[in-house]
Amino acid sequence: MKNLTLSLAWKYIRFKKKDKNISLMMKICFFGILIGTFALMLSLIITNGFEKTIHEKLQGISAQIIIKYPNKKLDAENLRTMLKQEFNKEIKDCSGSSLGQIIIDKDKKQGLIIIKGIEPQFEGNVTNLTSKIIWGNKDIKESLQNNQIIIGHKIAESFNLKIGDTISLLIPESGSKTKIYLSKINATISGIFKVGIDDYDASLAFCSLNFFNSTFDQKGVDQIAIKLNEPCNQFKLLSLFSFSFYKNIFKRFFFRQIGH
Repeated sequence: MKNLTLSLAWKYIRFKKKDKNISLMMKICFFGILIGTFALMLSLIITNGFEKTIHEKLQGISAQIIIKYPNKKLDAENLRTMLKQEFNKEIKDCSGSSLGQIIIDKDKKQGLIIIKGIEPQFEGNVTNLTSKIIWGNKDIKESLQNNQIIIGHKIAESFNLKIGDTISLLIPESGSKTKIYLSKINATISGIFKVGIDDYDASLAFCSLNFFNSTFDQKGVDQIAIKLNEPCNQFKLLSLFSFSFYKNIFKRFFFRQIGH
């Protein structure tokens, strides 16, 4: 059937004896469709390659699955234990984290960035953050001790920072409705990472979860990042998660109020 269709199309294209105008019109239509199809395929290939590159860059510091509970805090330790018991075959490891906004101050130059508190002992098993560190110790456990932080290379360039430098972190204090009070905490640069995406490299920093919670005076985590074993059917695992949530087995692992 394919050969017959091709044969008929070829004969119509090469048809010259009776009506040259029709033959010319068909050739123009054919080559127009060919050029249009080629342009469409080329744009799809370029777009697909761009999306694949962005996905690979994001995959480096983002987990495969992230569990969030809006406006509530999660108990990372107990939730991790439960997840490994319920989904031992599917889950490789998981790590808790929290996000906050701070102002960094260096030599009277200030800028607003996002700081992410992570669990250094587990983060390396969930994301590829270590492979993105271009300067400093790639061992996250050693790089994020006490008040040490890892910053994006665009932040380092903007503030002329290097490994071992000390910067000031300004954190808004709650309580006043008319004025904003800022508390000041010093932090040491222990690492510089590069993802390749400006939104991350120019506005993101990492610290230990303990330092984050003490800085923002809170307990628990905002989200749980999960790394899956390979091979693993993610859609099947998500349906199992939904079923587990439906049974309310996660209920006891939520902080109903932010602890102080």
